[in-house]
Amino acid sequence: MTDRLIDVFQLFRRLGAALLLAFVVLQAAPAAAGAVANAAVGAPKAIGGELDLRNWDFEANGSLGLDGEWTVFRNQLLDPLEAVANTGTATAVPDIWGPVFTLTPATGYGEATYRLRIHVPPGQGQLALRAFRMRSIVGIYAHVPDPDGSAGRVYLLVRPKDYQRQEDLHAGPIYLPFSAETFDLVFLIKNTSHKQGGIIETPEIGLRGVVEAAAGRERNRVTAFVMLLASVSLMSLVLGYVLRGGGTFSLFALVCLVGAARIVTTSQLFGDYFPELPLTNKYDIEYLVLFLSVPAIYGFVANLFPKDHFRIFHIGLNVVSALLIGFALLVAPRMLPGTVTLLREPFQVILALTLIMTIAVCLRAYGNRRAGAKFALGCLLVLAISTFAEMSYYVGLLPYAINAGHVGVTFVSMLFMVSAILRFRQLQTERINLNVELQEVNASLESRSQELEIANRKANAASKAKSDFLAVLSHEIRTPLTGMIGMTGVLEKEVASAEHARLMAAVRRSGEGLLGLLNDMLDISKIEAGAVELEKTPFTLDRLIEQINDLWQTPMREKNLAFNIDCTYPSDKALVGDVGRIRQILHNLIGNARKFTDSGSVMVKIGGQETDDHHVQLEFSVIDTGIGVSPDKQEQIFGVFNQADSDTSRHYGGTGLGLAICKQFTELMGGGIGLQSEPGKGSTFSLIIPCEIKELPAEEDTVEENTDKPGRSLHILVAEDVALNQEVIRRLLGSLGHDVTIVEDGQEAVNACKEITYDLVLMDLQMPGLDGFSATRMIRALSLPISGVPILALTANVGDDVRREVETAGMNGFITKPIELAELRRAVSAVISGEYSTDTSTAAKQDSQVV
Repeated sequence: MTDRLIDVFQLFRRLGAALLLAFVVLQAAPAAAGAVANAAVGAPKAIGGELDLRNWDFEANGSLGLDGEWTVFRNQLLDPLEAVANTGTATAVPDIWGPVFTLTPATGYGEATYRLRIHVPPGQGQLALRAFRMRSIVGIYAHVPDPDGSAGRVYLLVRPKDYQRQEDLHAGPIYLPFSAETFDLVFLIKNTSHKQGGIIETPEIGLRGVVEAAAGRERNRVTAFVMLLASVSLMSLVLGYVLRGGGTFSLFALVCLVGAARIVTTSQLFGDYFPELPLTNKYDIEYLVLFLSVPAIYGFVANLFPKDHFRIFHIGLNVVSALLIGFALLVAPRMLPGTVTLLREPFQVILALTLIMTIAVCLRAYGNRRAGAKFALGCLLVLAISTFAEMSYYVGLLPYAINAGHVGVTFVSMLFMVSAILRFRQLQTERINLNVELQEVNASLESRSQELEIANRKANAASKAKSDFLAVLSHEIRTPLTGMIGMTGVLEKEVASAEHARLMAAVRRSGEGLLGLLNDMLDISKIEAGAVELEKTPFTLDRLIEQINDLWQTPMREKNLAFNIDCTYPSDKALVGDVGRIRQILHNLIGNARKFTDSGSVMVKIGGQETDDHHVQLEFSVIDTGIGVSPDKQEQIFGVFNQADSDTSRHYGGTGLGLAICKQFTELMGGGIGLQSEPGKGSTFSLIIPCEIKELPAEEDTVEENTDKPGRSLHILVAEDVALNQEVIRRLLGSLGHDVTIVEDGQEAVNACKEITYDLVLMDLQMPGLDGFSATRMIRALSLPISGVPILALTANVGDDVRREVETAGMNGFITKPIELAELRRAVSAVISGEYSTDTSTAAKQDSQVV
């Protein structure tokens, strides 16, 4: 099981590696491709506060960043008409206020009004904006001048209720509700919450549909990443609990939660869920999550490779991280707004150092040939590259960023695969390393793995050969037994001499004993091969009691034993369970009781305890006054081929298979079997078997409907290739007053059905030429009424696979060999009563087993 799970994780790991690489490429490709594409078509830039896009085809070239010089009014928040009417300073955008390194966030405080006049080509369709990071938006307006030179019209595009709670719009679409060819964009920006303010990233303009699609993809991606991290975190906790993974899975769950929180706090999701939270508190929470990520990631990798990490660095990192977290929690909220943002660059230094040390841990683990180190190293390198790329973007060394947070999501998902694989292997290693002897045994087993594999293949082949041999043996023994038992049964009724009848009965009982032994051997074989399939069929105790009583009253009288059945549970209540196995177990126990009881009685007690409205624990007790079993022998009698002692076997006979089969079948049904016995005073075998309680629809009483046709003679076709079996079936059916036609193979049966419409077909399954399955399918393919004739299989093999094949072929049921008169009588009665459907579309689905 462990190896199979490792294989699954290995597969996911390889897929994940490919996805990680693809993700990084896809993350960087759009920005890089967009920059290359815009450069290729000569993307225009704003000059002196004016951007001419009249030669720009939005449909062909896509959206465009509003780069270049905007008109800026420092320290002023102007009315849009004032901003259009006055002359400001030409300033390149992005325009970031405040230095990177500073000791007070107030250096980045301020306000400004930005204006850009844009000329677009006519007939471009409705346009929309994407406003990326800005600190912080007070309002966004559009001004459309009138052709006659008057003031024109002003459109309010965005005005947050409280700019101190709105950092930016996270690239959501801002629709331009006009189709003018010339218009002014006016941005009002004010920062009092961060050490750097202004327009951090250039806004973008494009067709409405394109902008909407890009914004939707971004939002869906953020939501998907958060859900992925939350799911992986939960999965890690569950696996850690199941596998007792300790700190490894707990730390990994923390890494995932921190990653999810980081994405939420830097996306619009945070504003959606906490719209009233002040922006300065939002920064405190964002940086708190950021400070937690470093010790979580290094702690996880250190726990993953405990013998390879740097302990002093680990302690120092935890101390520094605790100081940063304490500052974000306790100090920053009491100081100037945005004070926590002063730690951004120092934290980036710590992050870069942590990544370097984490890579060093993986390199040491790789050098020491630790499992999973190579893959973990690859993941860390990808994360490091994306993180350094993002840092380079912030300081202006790169024109675009790879979102390290999103790459980190894929990174931790891949590390999850590594940690799971390593945990599985650690569990195996811990077991192997319990003591030196186990290590030596393990080394010996590894050196002989190929020999064991060959031996295992031979064992499997031998097991299959045994199963095949038993199947052939079953058929070959049952075939002559069918004739022997059937013919002696006929002769018993026909011989005039009582002595001859007694001898015939002795021969029949010997054959039945041999058949019982064969059945027991086949049951044991199926149990050992795990091929036993339990059935769930409706039954009542009434019918079960009737069958037991009918079978055992006469044998008990033959030994002068009293036989009684006492049922205290409602015997007419509808139950669901494997009644065939229950009946077989009871027959074995009653047969044992009869065998080992020379005088007195055998009693069967039946009761039940309902656990709820739909389940009951049936309780069976078989009580005898026989020889009993000594306490020291009571456990061993449930073993295969075991009896109490050799004297018992010699005196009473038997193979010791019956009780083993009872125990195995009882446990397969979820029950139990026990024995209470005292030598010389008898034995009590107790069974507890769970069953379901089910309300069954009332069945129509068909007995009275058919009482007017008790002597109806049927025309029956028998397909059987063994001459002795033909004679037995002919005599048995003849004694019931029916007309019989016998053919020797399946093709003759098909031809006979084409010529005469029979009332019933008894079809042997294994015949030369066309077998019974194929012949049945050919008959079912004929037209009505021929195709609707009831067909019952004649088979010596009653295994579950044969039953399924009988149903699939379209047969209505089967009669087991050796064939008994009672079975034939019930089969004929079912035909006379119309029990078998004549609808060939459902013939293969009939569940009318004749037993």
